[in-house]
Amino acid sequence: ENKALSVARELVDSSQAIAWLRAEVSAQREMESELEEVQRHNGWLRQRLQDEAFLVKPHGGSASSSQEVESSTLGIATAALAEDRASPAVAELRSLQASQARAVNEALQAAWEGEAREHRVAQRKLRGLETSCLAPARQQLLRLAELSKAWRRDLLRLKAVVDAEGCG
Repeated sequence: ENKALSVARELVDSSQAIAWLRAEVSAQREMESELEEVQRHNGWLRQRLQDEAFLVKPHGGSASSSQEVESSTLGIATAALAEDRASPAVAELRSLQASQARAVNEALQAAWEGEAREHRVAQRKLRGLETSCLAPARQQLLRLAELSKAWRRDLLRLKAVVDAEGCG
């Protein structure tokens, strides 16, 4: 009875550890889906920025990085101002478009860096949890497996003794 009670306690402890690990995995999956959603949103914002840069550029073409977008918008604004000295309204419009593109670029860069930082922190936390939680849970499960094997052997021996006494 004591061994059975001990095994039952081990089972309860292991079940609680497994339930906790499952909750942690679920929370991690939710965090990953949130991160994917933010990354999609950032991609959409980057595409929008590239589309804006495309509209501002006189010959089309898309920028492949935030630095290219910024330098191209500055170049466009400078060229536009030089070409349109006779038309201050057009020059002002192009200057506003260039400053808007720079502002969007800076906002995207800041958002991207923030998300990347949060992602690295989340990854570090996950590795820490895996180290601190999975190893003890594995040890508990191995101990439980050993106990159940020993319990089974004891039950088989007890059955053999009972069968031998019952026959004799």
